[in-house]
Amino acid sequence: MLTSLSRVTVSYRGYGKSTGQPSEEGIKLDCEAVLDYLFEHPELRDTSIILYGRSLGGAVSFYMASLPKASELIKGIVVENTFLSIMKLIPILFPYLSPLSFLCTERWYTEKIIPTLPTTIPVLFLSGGNDELVPPNHIRELYEMSKADVKEFKLYPKGTHNDTCVQDGYWTDVYQFIHNKVEPVEASSK
Repeated sequence: MLTSLSRVTVSYRGYGKSTGQPSEEGIKLDCEAVLDYLFEHPELRDTSIILYGRSLGGAVSFYMASLPKASELIKGIVVENTFLSIMKLIPILFPYLSPLSFLCTERWYTEKIIPTLPTTIPVLFLSGGNDELVPPNHIRELYEMSKADVKEFKLYPKGTHNDTCVQDGYWTDVYQFIHNKVEPVEASSK
């Protein structure tokens, strides 16, 4: 039973009130810093950390879960409309740029990371069936590549890239996954 929730929300560098310029390299450094923060925080380190990422956030979540020692803290992952890699999106979003896709510096090879994740971390894959940016087969393939002992795939047929999270049953599915599949961590008594 979920009794209390704490939240850590991170704005990518260069977005929101975060300074700097967004880049794959920088965001990966931020992931390492957030993981260090979670390990050092006296309350958060004793809770069930669940990563939640939409689109690029899913790629970031998978990267963070792949870091050394992450499985000691991360007890679940929920991703929505996440892609195989930026390189595989370019021909779909910008067909005329396909011949130049090798010049892209932001790659986010999610398909290479997901098979390396600890199998003990449950993963929920959420897909908008009408996603106009990330083809739904990307997240379906990530689901199939996942070696997680516990994994679920949910399709919301009318969901587009930016409104999948408001489809009927979405938040119920997220709640049920966390409630039924994520191992709760009892806070240590001080």
